[in-house]
Amino acid sequence: MTKNRPDRRTCEFTLSADEYDGDGPCLVGAKSLREDADWTCPRPKHHDDRCLFHLSPEERRELEIDDEAVRDRFLEELRQSHDGVDEALRRKQFVGATFGDLDLRNVDIDSEDNHPIDLRHAEIRGELTLRRGELYDPIYFAGAVFHGPVTFKFAVFGDNTAFEYAHFADRVDFGQATFQSGIDFLKTEFSKSVSFEEATFEREQTFFIDTKFNADYEKDAIVNFEKVTFERDAYFSGSAFRARTSFEKARFKEEAVFKMLSDEEVSQYNQAAFHDEQNLERRKTTFTRYSNFERCTFHADAYFNDILFESDASFEESTFRNRANFKQVTFDESADFSKADFESNASFYDARFEESATFWDAVFGRKVFVDDATFGSRAKFKDVVFEGKVTFNDASFGQTATFEAAIFERTATFAETSFERPPTFETTTFRRTVNFTEYDVTTGGTVNLREATIASGTIQRPPEGVVFDVSDGTLGDVAISSRRNSAERVNSCGGEGSVFRQFECVNTSFDGFDFAEYRDELELADWNLHSTVGDSDPRASDLEATYLKAKNGANAVGDSTAASKFFQKEMRYRGKAHRERDSWLNYVRNRLLGLTSSYGESPWKTVAASLVVVAAFTVVYIVTSILDDSEIPSRGDPNAAESATAFDSTGGALASAVQRSAETDPTLWQTTVHAFELSWEAFLSILLGSTFFKLPYRIIIYVEAFIGGFLVAMFFFTLTRSIHR
Repeated sequence: MTKNRPDRRTCEFTLSADEYDGDGPCLVGAKSLREDADWTCPRPKHHDDRCLFHLSPEERRELEIDDEAVRDRFLEELRQSHDGVDEALRRKQFVGATFGDLDLRNVDIDSEDNHPIDLRHAEIRGELTLRRGELYDPIYFAGAVFHGPVTFKFAVFGDNTAFEYAHFADRVDFGQATFQSGIDFLKTEFSKSVSFEEATFEREQTFFIDTKFNADYEKDAIVNFEKVTFERDAYFSGSAFRARTSFEKARFKEEAVFKMLSDEEVSQYNQAAFHDEQNLERRKTTFTRYSNFERCTFHADAYFNDILFESDASFEESTFRNRANFKQVTFDESADFSKADFESNASFYDARFEESATFWDAVFGRKVFVDDATFGSRAKFKDVVFEGKVTFNDASFGQTATFEAAIFERTATFAETSFERPPTFETTTFRRTVNFTEYDVTTGGTVNLREATIASGTIQRPPEGVVFDVSDGTLGDVAISSRRNSAERVNSCGGEGSVFRQFECVNTSFDGFDFAEYRDELELADWNLHSTVGDSDPRASDLEATYLKAKNGANAVGDSTAASKFFQKEMRYRGKAHRERDSWLNYVRNRLLGLTSSYGESPWKTVAASLVVVAAFTVVYIVTSILDDSEIPSRGDPNAAESATAFDSTGGALASAVQRSAETDPTLWQTTVHAFELSWEAFLSILLGSTFFKLPYRIIIYVEAFIGGFLVAMFFFTLTRSIHR
């Protein structure tokens, strides 16, 4: 456009980019609009050297020109037809115009030429109302200043709309407005409440880059984007939300960008109209007061990277249909993602949650990255469902970290993760693999995995003073590694003792756990699966169930040695359970079975018990003088030979008896040998049926014979069982 020189009949208002001294940049002379550096008014003078629109409201009042007359003239200019493109374009320019109240309610402007309505650097000192108005021409409010309330409620903007560098000093209402083309609020400033409730942004991208929402929170101000629909990309990069902000139930059908712009994006944006070569800086988007994104729907990628939330923020029940990016975001106060639905990948890489972070009942449909994240106070992942891979590598958790009843469908990794206090995984389910490696629990204590299910994975040996409590849970194919080197065996820790003393496995089920890999550690722990560290004091009946499940788990993987050891533990605690219930008869039976055969698992213990029984009855025979008081025939008896033969056929101790009868005073050694021989023969049931002993003595022999028969049978049973093991 060539430079227009005003003559005596035209308004002498000029806006020069070189001489402009207002706030912000001068938005005339843009190369993209092919303008000169100076803009001059094309309208005729109305009073002195100014046209109607460049007179001040005070001057118009002196001329008795009211705001309605100015409004009518404004609309007339817009609707008037002109000869020539240049004239038509110029007649729709109101750069630097001044208005009082401007009532454009229900207006319908749709010019044939479609030149923009140009209100750059205009000043509206009263109230602007475009309620239910329809503007199908482009309209530029770039650099405009609105002193009074502004209402665009139910308005329709059919073409490009620009509010770049505009300043709204009072309340603004874009409620249920429709923007059918692009709209730009670059560096716009809203000093009080602003509402876009139920507005719709169609077809083109929406820019709120470096926008300042400075509404005063103390006066109940709010930035309202509730139920807004963004059909295309929406950019809020570098914006500052200093009042309570709500995006509740907003819908972002394409990208929602709240992140800091890249250098390339800044360079591209700086080529746009009105701000040629302006230095658009890379800034963080900042929310100073409460931010409400509840029940929002993000249909495309959502970028909240490098944002600062200085107050509470809520994304409760929001849906992210595509990638959700919260990299390096900072929440100075609470962040609530309860019941949020992440249908694609989600990243919280290097995010900082200074206070509570709540993800209760959230669903992550694909991969989740929480690496290097910091949770300063409380991290709540209760009832969360992770359907994809999730990593918490190098993450740091403060006072509380709870994953209670969470479900990890795929691999979960906690590598080099730091917990200030023990985390809670109670009733959590790891369906695939979980890896706890190089983690740390600063205060020590018990990591709660009660009723949790761990299908497989790697758990590194807990640090000293830390116990993993998997009571009432299920351990699958889980490997326990050394803290120094995952390939190093755990029992190489020397004085630290068995790793199993740092695992509480009361009433735990084992589904694929390979006990054979940890035989040395189990031997070191005397095959105890319940921890001796901590305050736990389980009941005997619970420990009985514990080792029953361990036995079944060992049998399932074919580890007969472990199954045998756990069976002995099971029976031992069954006996203690009998004692706790005052079932003394069952307790005695249990103890006798344990003492004589280790509950059928040790044939050599049965042999030892047999020797004890034989020795005990030897003493009984000596003490009771059974040999001295027996009815064994003497040599002088005429029936001695026949009787001796009969005795020899039933007892086999005839030689000893004869020798004893010949000796009037046998020594103690001889008496002991004879009693020991008699005890063995009774134990092996050789003397059964003999009538040479009186009835009381025969009863003693019968008792030993019964015990002997039982122990012999037990020996063969345990021998066969041990060979099978």
